[in-house]
Amino acid sequence: MPLGRRVSINFKRFLLGIVDVCCIIFSCFSALFLQFDGNLSSIYLEKIFVLIIPIVIIDILIFVIFKLYQSLWQFASVTELKNIIVACLIASLSNLLLSLVFNQYITTSFYFIHFLILIITVGGNRFCYRIIRLYTNKYNNQITKPVKDRVLIVGAGVAGEKVLREINNSNHIYKEVVCFIDDEPSKWKRQIHGVDIYGGRNKIIEAVEKYGVSEILVAMPSISKKELANILNICKETRCQIKRPPGIYQFINDDIHISDFKDVEVQDLLGRE
Repeated sequence: MPLGRRVSINFKRFLLGIVDVCCIIFSCFSALFLQFDGNLSSIYLEKIFVLIIPIVIIDILIFVIFKLYQSLWQFASVTELKNIIVACLIASLSNLLLSLVFNQYITTSFYFIHFLILIITVGGNRFCYRIIRLYTNKYNNQITKPVKDRVLIVGAGVAGEKVLREINNSNHIYKEVVCFIDDEPSKWKRQIHGVDIYGGRNKIIEAVEKYGVSEILVAMPSISKKELANILNICKETRCQIKRPPGIYQFINDDIHISDFKDVEVQDLLGRE
């Protein structure tokens, strides 16, 4: 990795750490304020001032252990949220134990409120960053990207969503997903990340004409070769560029990329098992 990029990443982690320190301090004083309805006695304030530095140090160490500074937060998802919740829970329990060791115990509800505020602040700043990056990338892509291939994705499931997410988050993939096709009627007329699910496979040709599609990606890795052949033969009538899915294990392991999709071959159209 180039030195400049490494310095940039470390600087971003440092800034995130500073933000987390502010979140921890804010969570402590906010929890105290809410616990006593704004009537802060000098006794409890003194306890907070005694504990605040050890609390900050311990909480940051726990965040480091749970790798909250190593995730790519522009791609933050449920996994990162789970790590935040567990890290904040352990941090709050550690703070409770710390207060007992230093004989500075406040109240049980204080630590519970602190835990909730910590999740909101620590999680909030990261997911706000994700949202900002998402819309910034989308805006920049609209301005700076050259003419895009208009893509139709067959399969509005987990695999299709992963493909859409990669395209939306990349500055180097010159494609725009304009619609989905899926045979599940309950998904029709709904959306994934703002992209329409137009209808079943019988709507492929119609969707291609309506949305000006130039490329079709079949993101259904678990279907049989016979079913795949049926879909590919329909797609072939559109004269669009067609890509079939790679192996299912890449989707399961979240290791799927646009470059993994393969050109359609003769045996794919025949549906031989």
